Amino acid sequence: MTIIHGKSYGKPTLDLNFAGNKSLIDTITRTNYITFTRAQSGNEATYVGSDGLIKYASADEPRFDHDPETLESLGLLIEESRTNLETYSEVFTDSSWIKTDSSVLPNNIVSPDGLLNGTKVVENTINAARGVYKNYSGTLTSGVTYTHSVFAKAAERTTLQLSSSQGLDYANFNLSTGTITYATSGSNASIVALSNGWYRCSASFTPSNVALVRPYVLFYDTDNPSRLSFYTGDGTSGIYIWGAQLEAGSFPTSYIPTSGSTVTRGTDLVSILGSNYTSIFGTTLGSGSIFADVKVLGEKNNTQSSSFAGFGTSANDIFTFFLTYDNRTNVGFSLPVDGNVSKYHDLTGQRVKGAVSWTDLEVSVSDQTNASNILDGDLYGGSQYGSSGSPLNSQYDRFGIGRAIRSVTTYNSINGHISRLTYWPKRLPDIELQQLTK
Repeated sequence: MTIIHGKSYGKPTLDLNFAGNKSLIDTITRTNYITFTRAQSGNEATYVGSDGLIKYASADEPRFDHDPETLESLGLLIEESRTNLETYSEVFTDSSWIKTDSSVLPNNIVSPDGLLNGTKVVENTINAARGVYKNYSGTLTSGVTYTHSVFAKAAERTTLQLSSSQGLDYANFNLSTGTITYATSGSNASIVALSNGWYRCSASFTPSNVALVRPYVLFYDTDNPSRLSFYTGDGTSGIYIWGAQLEAGSFPTSYIPTSGSTVTRGTDLVSILGSNYTSIFGTTLGSGSIFADVKVLGEKNNTQSSSFAGFGTSANDIFTFFLTYDNRTNVGFSLPVDGNVSKYHDLTGQRVKGAVSWTDLEVSVSDQTNASNILDGDLYGGSQYGSSGSPLNSQYDRFGIGRAIRSVTTYNSINGHISRLTYWPKRLPDIELQQLTK
């Protein structure tokens, strides 16, 4: 019998305790069934280690992430591909960073990765707003949402502002209290504490006129809700910054270092394939149950569905989903998705426990009695969907984790953490799944 969260729910065939074990090893058989890939050429894939510092992963290396403040193990980090458009993310002395009424002192403080490469931005003595910025005039795309982020730490000044340009969204952050003191409605501002006094601050903007787009990193002597705040500097005070990132998307993903050019981090691809698949799921699927403990980081870049787990084929469409996106921010439940799920939830930034169970995957019409969907202990109706009456279960040949399989080369990632994923080759009673997900 297997104990999950202190309860016995029978023996699963697969139990991936990513957060507890920090590995891809199945706890039932002590075997690694997972194929994990992420294309990269350098150190562009990062995560937070158990010591709270930024770590650099190699190509095809899974990232077992941690809460940067509490150091809690969060499990397997799965992200879509993103590009850092800031060509010098750490070298603020480069001429591409324009200094406005300020100067920069490189290698002045230990940064979030534990190295002495943090920069201090120092104010001059005139009455002005000051900081550093990049000029992206004419290079971004109108109507596309971008997110600007930077790691910052209080020095003599404690107020940081991230803004795009005059008239667009911005946010102000207090680096002493770790709070957002003001943010426009479209900025989707966030501040995340690290364990060593640093914060990662971010703000989004959607330019309607790309002729003047200048992501600013400004600082002030007092908290002020204004877009610009002027004061007379003393010539020595300032703040610390490191790790600037500008990416297309409405939320920040893990830090992507750059040193002279834009850098793209590849998609995390997690699958169970071939003989590993059949050894767990067999050649046909009858009854079954899946449980997952997950956290969604933010919206995807596209409007197609994503999945925390699902069965698919080597050809194209995935047939079943466990926890799926709808309208980019919400998550619903269907087995598989047929567009008729009645309950969706905004799970952005939340950690949830969910489960699905089914009796038979050969049905070709919606059947509310053959499947159940549970979120945080609440039971919802399920649905199953086939095509022209053909049995779907004999077509499955792979299990995707943290993504939907749209084609052999196209995937939609969840952008989040999977703490635990468990599969039973039987349909567990609804009451047990409700208890499991509370």
